[in-house]
Amino acid sequence: MNLQDSCSNHHPTTTRGFLRTVNWNLNGAFNAIGKSEASDDLKHKLEELAKAVQEMCKGLPEEKAETAARYLKSFTEEAAAKQPDKGILEVVGGTLKKAAEVVGELGAPVVKLVQAILPLFGIG
Repeated sequence: MNLQDSCSNHHPTTTRGFLRTVNWNLNGAFNAIGKSEASDDLKHKLEELAKAVQEMCKGLPEEKAETAARYLKSFTEEAAAKQPDKGILEVVGGTLKKAAEVVGELGAPVVKLVQAILPLFGIG
């Protein structure tokens, strides 16, 4: 089941604009990872994070799913940059982690992956 089908099941009144925004951010995250010259280990962890956020978004209210996808895009773009800014990674990663903690079990994989990625940049 893709994100659109899942969101339609959870949110029957979901607007196409919402889905476009979430998918645009998720695609942006995957594209940033694919274009990155980062290590294979980092790319793998970022891909797993993107998949975990995608799954988490399926069970979130529209606004929270859109926000989580936006945080993911920002985080992956910064992590995949040639010279990532540790301050930005710490703030956005911390915010993504907090958003995932609020949703409990659904967000647990996101929390775990953010905690695994930040130390690769000397954070945490």
